[in-house]
Amino acid sequence: MYPRIAPELKGRILALGSLNWSSRVILSELKKTKFTVCQKTISYVLKNYNNGAGNRSISGSGRYQPHHFLKLTPRKVRKVKDMVASDNPLPKTDIARRVGVSRTSVWRLVEGRLEKKKLKKVKIHHLTVAVILQRNLRALPFYDLIKDDQFMWVFTMDETMLSLDYGNSQSEYYYDPKKIDDRRADVPIFSKSPSHHQQRMHTAGFGWKGQS
Repeated sequence: MYPRIAPELKGRILALGSLNWSSRVILSELKKTKFTVCQKTISYVLKNYNNGAGNRSISGSGRYQPHHFLKLTPRKVRKVKDMVASDNPLPKTDIARRVGVSRTSVWRLVEGRLEKKKLKKVKIHHLTVAVILQRNLRALPFYDLIKDDQFMWVFTMDETMLSLDYGNSQSEYYYDPKKIDDRRADVPIFSKSPSHHQQRMHTAGFGWKGQS
């Protein structure tokens, strides 16, 4: 237990501590006066009588120590692993926010310990049965305008797809092992914006004598 400290000495230490002086500098300053005190007593006063002021002088190296809730515990590692293994994983920023760690920690865990790589899902470009049926229905009006003996007069006919929505849709990603040999054979398919349902087919043909 510390001996009783004189109020005058305590006030002098707290006054010098308010200047953000270290305990060693305060000791050197007090030696110039009538006060006789050790450095350990100065640290004790700064820590216990000034609501934490002066802690910087006794906190060791002063390096930033992360809070316990930002550290990667085994439970948080399992949560990150499960979220990365889902079909539609969240971005690293959202994973870090939900788990309670930094984005850098999530990146190091995924790229390092889990050895996963972020890859982009593919979009389906082949025609489905519904799209083929729609093309046949749209071609009927043009087909009705042409007689059997007028097929020779058709100069050209073309079709194009015009997007109605999701022109700049957000890409979807998934995580697979870094080694190519360990990756899955079937690449996950992009599912957010169905391409065919959000596009419309336009068919144009040019014939003879205004039959177009």
